[in-house]
Amino acid sequence: MIGKGDRHYDPYTRFNFNGFSEKPSTNELKNLFMYNGIANKIITVPAYEAVRGDFCVMDGDNKLVEDNALQSIVEDLKIQEVIATAITWDRLFGGAAILMLVDDGSEELTEPLQIEKVNTIEELKVFEPGDINIMKCCEDSKDKRYNMPEIYTLINDYGFSFDVHYSRLIVFNGDVIPNDERMARNGWGGTVLEKIRMDIANYGVTLRNSLMALERMSQGVLKLEGMTSILSMPEGDDMIRKRMNLIDMARSIDNTIVVDNEDSYELHNLSLSNVDKIIEEYQTALAAVSSIPVTVLFGRSPGGLQSTGQSDLENFYNMIDRIRHGKYKPALQILLEVINNARDLHVVLPDNYTIEFKPLWSPSEKEQAETNKLNAESNKIKADTANIYCSSGAIDSQEIRATLANK
Repeated sequence: MIGKGDRHYDPYTRFNFNGFSEKPSTNELKNLFMYNGIANKIITVPAYEAVRGDFCVMDGDNKLVEDNALQSIVEDLKIQEVIATAITWDRLFGGAAILMLVDDGSEELTEPLQIEKVNTIEELKVFEPGDINIMKCCEDSKDKRYNMPEIYTLINDYGFSFDVHYSRLIVFNGDVIPNDERMARNGWGGTVLEKIRMDIANYGVTLRNSLMALERMSQGVLKLEGMTSILSMPEGDDMIRKRMNLIDMARSIDNTIVVDNEDSYELHNLSLSNVDKIIEEYQTALAAVSSIPVTVLFGRSPGGLQSTGQSDLENFYNMIDRIRHGKYKPALQILLEVINNARDLHVVLPDNYTIEFKPLWSPSEKEQAETNKLNAESNKIKADTANIYCSSGAIDSQEIRATLANK
């Protein structure tokens, strides 16, 4: 009766972005990224948050002394900005690659990178999956890279193509997807927006309907005597429309409505109660599927009594930490290895170094004071307990000193 699900009658069947399909095209992803602020934020915020702050190189348990040469190289090559861009395209398109333009004495980029002959790193360039094609795979069944890409074809900003050996690339493979789907995508993985684009669309519809409700908050109802007869006339539509426009014009000018004695004009006010609650619920849903809290994604305070948003931020930082260790750190390790071997860069790293990141979150003065208080209370309890054991003869003072020294 009401046409539920029928596109000719049900308006909700048309509440989506044009061209939506099960698998989004590159143009769909680009349009969402470029023209939808929320989609752009979902892609870029985690990527740039992951590379925010400095990293340090550890020699065992000891932090490596700050190396000014290494810091200068990181800044000159814009390593953090380059990796952030690569992670952005990885989240948006399901993959990316960083081309290392390295002076290693090779005549062609199709030759394997000779790490022991590297002189310097000239430049780092980021490529999107649409500009990367597999030209040749490894055909040696005894090689650990058997059937994996060996030579890639890249397309530069001017549309020219060139071939590159895989060892000169840092490849990002997108999100985890089934192997058959990855093969269908030319080796690239899943994207972030393909999972949540309908949630973004639903949020957009919610805002649009809210604006429509504001526009119709005061709904005028005009009752015209003999309207049916007028509409049956050849020029009836224009006559009714002209009459409505005159009334709206008069209301806009002096807020006075003049109608015939047989006609009537009524103004009905619509309630907008709980519209803000509906918007907030859609914001919460979008924050949930994107793993970005509403405090970050929409810049508003968390809802609910006694709500601080602390748990949401913890989940967000956990996601950032996964990006750091799954995307950022592997890329850094490759670059640091090349930098360490480059003769002209004069950087010497330990044989068994590790990369550590500074914490994403730092406690406030109040939180630090509370932590110090809890630690002090805990130490007092331990001291009192040790004193009781010592007084009863269960342990002697030498054992207590040894225990405290070990801590």
